[in-house]
Amino acid sequence: MTIQELRVGNFIDKGIISGIGYIEGKPGCNVLKNKFSSISQSYFIEDIKPLELTEEWLLKLGFVLIERKGRYGNIYAKSINDYDYCIERDFNKDTSYFVGIENTDSNDDRDTDFTHNFSYDLRYVHQLQNLFFDLVHYELNA
Repeated sequence: MTIQELRVGNFIDKGIISGIGYIEGKPGCNVLKNKFSSISQSYFIEDIKPLELTEEWLLKLGFVLIERKGRYGNIYAKSINDYDYCIERDFNKDTSYFVGIENTDSNDDRDTDFTHNFSYDLRYVHQLQNLFFDLVHYELNA
């Protein structure tokens, strides 16, 4: 993990990132223990670890189980602005996920029941948070 792939609000092993910058000339970040903390702790980038993306984290981030044993495993979805963003295990990797857009309910008939899958090597919680922020400007919070 590098400092460039982190954003304020990302979940990591030490808590929630509240600031990113340099500590004594080395990349680092400030981390809140949880969302109720008001005091942060500073860590060098090599002292923090990403959180593995698991079913537990998907549920914490607001995804719901919509289908057991989908094409490659359980399918989870989160509805945002008339789109269901679905996520499931990647077919060729046991440790990553891919995301798709399914079951739309749009006012534009050309967009109704539209399905689009795209593969993205998602292994960690912060990667999923960043992807959703980049795609739909939506913060995934627990």
